[in-house]
Amino acid sequence: MKEGFPLKICGRVTSGLGKGRVFLSLEPYRKALEKLIGQEVYPGTLNLKVALEEWRKLYESATFFIPSFVLEGRRYGTVKAVPVELNGGIPGAVLFPEKGIRPALLEIASPHSLREYFSLRDGDPFCFRVKNLKQGVEDH
Repeated sequence: MKEGFPLKICGRVTSGLGKGRVFLSLEPYRKALEKLIGQEVYPGTLNLKVALEEWRKLYESATFFIPSFVLEGRRYGTVKAVPVELNGGIPGAVLFPEKGIRPALLEIASPHSLREYFSLRDGDPFCFRVKNLKQGVEDH
């Protein structure tokens, strides 16, 4: 395995609710994720169904937190994130929003529309590597 990315997670692509596009267009989320992955973030996520035990391991290991904020009178919740590496060395992050969390479903943010970039459809397998667990950009 590639050094620094010891854990490989695989799942199946699934359709989401379209909320990733809305939330990743908000500046506080977008800027924090750009800091985490080192590149501009595409306004949308890839949704991936994974085994519950893998979901739990990632969720419990998330050490990067985007704090909640208020924008135009609306409160947006905290998001936990885990940095990952996608196929071809593309940086990304698995996101765990405080509101609307769904066990066994991962949301992956990256610089690209991953469905388009990898020509993915619902049901397709997709794998990624997780950076060293418990070593995030910002520990809070």
